[in-house]
Amino acid sequence: MTKKILKGGRSKKITELINEVFSTKESIVKYMPLSSVFLSDLSHKYVHMVSLKELRNIIDSIPSLKKSKTIMDIYNNKKLIDKKDIYNNIELTFINNSLIDNVKILFQHIIDFDDERYVRTNTDIYSIITYNDLYDKFYESQINLILTDKLFDIRDIMELLDSVKYEIFKDSMFREIIRSKMEKCSEKPYSLLDLFTGEISFSSNEKCNVPQDELLRLNKQNILFLSEKINNLSYSDKVKLLIFFEHRLALLSKYFSLEILRRKNEKK
Repeated sequence: MTKKILKGGRSKKITELINEVFSTKESIVKYMPLSSVFLSDLSHKYVHMVSLKELRNIIDSIPSLKKSKTIMDIYNNKKLIDKKDIYNNIELTFINNSLIDNVKILFQHIIDFDDERYVRTNTDIYSIITYNDLYDKFYESQINLILTDKLFDIRDIMELLDSVKYEIFKDSMFREIIRSKMEKCSEKPYSLLDLFTGEISFSSNEKCNVPQDELLRLNKQNILFLSEKINNLSYSDKVKLLIFFEHRLALLSKYFSLEILRRKNEKK
């Protein structure tokens, strides 16, 4: 990632993009990176990925691209081309290894061809945090590992969680807490140093993480949740649930931050 991309140029501010996500009642995020992106150190590649719709918008904005037979075969294809049939459906104008390699690279950057490999579609942020839905295997394993290292056994709250997670998921006050925290955790994915190194340090996410020697911080938002009456839960039960939700939110904010950077990036 270059310095220009990190600054964003004429692109929207990160806070504007975050607000757009949470502007709808459901807050469904069309695309989110899977853990494989981080495991394979592909954050920079993800930031440059586009959907087929976005690719067509790029082509429409640069008329010269429409002179390419290869590009137009992709543009005009009404159905998603099966990966196995990519080269049968796209006519390479001449036998050239460089062209073939570039076509391969192009398809690696189209989200629709990496769904379930690097990309997760239609993610409900509230549902993931409240454990009404699972994210992916590595994410769930990380949550277990982090809490186990803090001597917090998730199995101890499973019965409690199953009985109230849907009610909490629908609770408007708790959803507002999540929205506020996700905005704070994702507002500055890069630090000042990143502008010179080109790295993504997820600095605001790091600050959002609960310290290694703590299970929960009693900030204003958490106290608000603990004070609310939810299904006759005891104070201790709400503390346990909040510990679990807090750690899920902190980790998910890293994934969310990367998607926001992808949306912000106009230098694709």
